[in-house]
Amino acid sequence: MDRRGFIQYKGNLSLECKAENYLNDLVNRNLVMVMRRTSDGQIKTCCVHDMYEFCWSFLRVSSEKIDIPPAVITNIPRAFPLLRVLDTESIKFSRFCKEFFQLYHLRYITFSLDLIKVLPKNVGGLWNVQTLIVNTQQINLDIQADIWNMPRLRHLHTNTSAKLPTPVAPKTSKFTLVNQSLQTLSAIAPESCTEDVLSRAPNLKKLGIRGEIAKLLEPKKFELFNNVKKLQCLENMKLINVDQTDQKQLRLSPAYIFPTKLRKLTLSDT
Repeated sequence: MDRRGFIQYKGNLSLECKAENYLNDLVNRNLVMVMRRTSDGQIKTCCVHDMYEFCWSFLRVSSEKIDIPPAVITNIPRAFPLLRVLDTESIKFSRFCKEFFQLYHLRYITFSLDLIKVLPKNVGGLWNVQTLIVNTQQINLDIQADIWNMPRLRHLHTNTSAKLPTPVAPKTSKFTLVNQSLQTLSAIAPESCTEDVLSRAPNLKKLGIRGEIAKLLEPKKFELFNNVKKLQCLENMKLINVDQTDQKQLRLSPAYIFPTKLRKLTLSDT
């Protein structure tokens, strides 16, 4: 992910492909060391050789969540109004402060919202954001932010079942809102896999669905999975079943036809 804008949009390659080419070039020159790879051979994590032992010694400290007084959190946007990267995964947020929504230069955001069930509409005003990561201890996350009107948003990650907002076309336009930049949605609720939602992300490459997967795979609910089939650019899909009431094992019927470009399918508790 290009957090700071070092990679420019040029040629036919996507931002992610260009970034991957640059990373592979650094690996081939032995400037970067690969730590982990995905099942299809792509680089998952890496580090710089001389910094490996140093960074490892701080791993335990950086992984612990800390409580910071609200007054201090409020001062962060005021002190750094030109922030492009805001990684607050180790900070516990009990609420959003309005000052954060004035950081219009942000490209990358990570929030840890243990007690918050809603991602507010104000987040949609951060129109420069490319990557948005939200972690919470709640079972569900209601995303009220208008992600369809965030033109540069490429990756939306949550660690829970996220309910996406229903797209609403502007009153002044007859055209439907489509986010051409969106590459990743993970993990969304099965109920959000509607035609109205997924048709707004035609270039989606990675999709994670978390919740009662039966709602997606049952024949009587087939229209939901049919919407997934229409994602012609989809390469990676993960289905995470968290239904605690039904112990019946789910099975994919041969009748289901997946997107033609799908290269990786992960099934969890299905």
